[in-house]
Amino acid sequence: MGTQTDAGALGEAFVTLADSLRAGYDAMDVVDELARACVAFTSATDAGVLLADPDGGLHVAAATSMRARDSDSAQRHAGRGPSLASIRSGEPVPVPDIAAAHDEWPQFALVAASQGFRAVHAVPLRVRGTTLGGLSLYFDQSGPVSACDSAVSIALARVAAIGIVQHRTISSSHNVAAQMRSALGSRIVIEQAKGFLAHEHGIAVDDAFLLLRDYARRNGTGLREVADQVVTRRLALR
Repeated sequence: MGTQTDAGALGEAFVTLADSLRAGYDAMDVVDELARACVAFTSATDAGVLLADPDGGLHVAAATSMRARDSDSAQRHAGRGPSLASIRSGEPVPVPDIAAAHDEWPQFALVAASQGFRAVHAVPLRVRGTTLGGLSLYFDQSGPVSACDSAVSIALARVAAIGIVQHRTISSSHNVAAQMRSALGSRIVIEQAKGFLAHEHGIAVDDAFLLLRDYARRNGTGLREVADQVVTRRLALR
C-alpha cells in the first residue's frame, strides 16, 4: 500500500464496513466485506471470519476461499485455534509459523498446513468490551506479520464490529438473537446460491461468490437478496 489510490480505496472500504443503514444490509455483508478488504489491503493470502451467536456458539461467517473456510472450520470444530484464542483474550494472536503451533492447536495446524498456509494472524472483532467474533488472516509464507498489516487488520475489524453492533441496534434493539438467526440464515442462502452458480456455469465456488458480490455492488442490493433471487431462479447471473 502507500499510494493515494490505495489510501482512497482503503478509505472506501472503511466507509462500506461502517455503512449499516443500506437497504437489505446485514451482518453477513459486513463480514464478507471485512474478509475481502483484509486480503486487498494487507499481504494476507486469504481471510476468514468466525462470528458468535447470542448463545456463544461460533459460525464460519465469511471466507475468501474454501481453504480459509476449511481452516476456520477446523478451529470451530476443535474448539481451539488462534482465532478462538483471540476471541477469548480480546487481543490479537500472531502465529508466525503454523507448524510450530501443532502442539497447541493440532487439528487446526494440520488442516491449515494441508491447505498451504504457513502463518496466521488472528484479530478479535471487539467493540465496547464485547467480542463479536474473530478474524483470521492467512499467509502462504511463514514469518511475523508486519506492523502495517497488523494495524490495518485491527482497524478494519474494529470498524466492522461497530457496523455489526450499529446494524443490530437500528434493526432491533430488543431482539438481537432474532437478528443473528436472520444473519446466519442469510449465510445459508448465500452458500446455496454459490453452489448453484458453480454447478450451473462449471466454475469454482469462489468465482461464483464473485458473481454474487459484483452484481450486488453494481445494483446496490444486499447479498442475501441477490442470493435468494438466484436460488429461486428469479435472477440469472452470467
